[in-house]
Amino acid sequence: MKDARAGALPLVNSEIGDWTLLFGQWNLLPSDLRIGQFTRDLGWLGMFATIAFLAYHTYRDAQLVARPLSPS
Repeated sequence: MKDARAGALPLVNSEIGDWTLLFGQWNLLPSDLRIGQFTRDLGWLGMFATIAFLAYHTYRDAQLVARPLSPS
């Protein structure tokens, strides 16, 4: 996305990139850097949220197992 104007990653058998075509049709080509950075940041946020979610559930599950059983 961030390379739409630069054209660093052209399509196979073409000299123009897919993001260049899409952003050009939608008149978003001047905003390609901001859109690309937003998408990248959103991806990092999703990865950190996933790690936090898994860490929390691992901790919570470990706490449930560690409790001693009460005699009935």
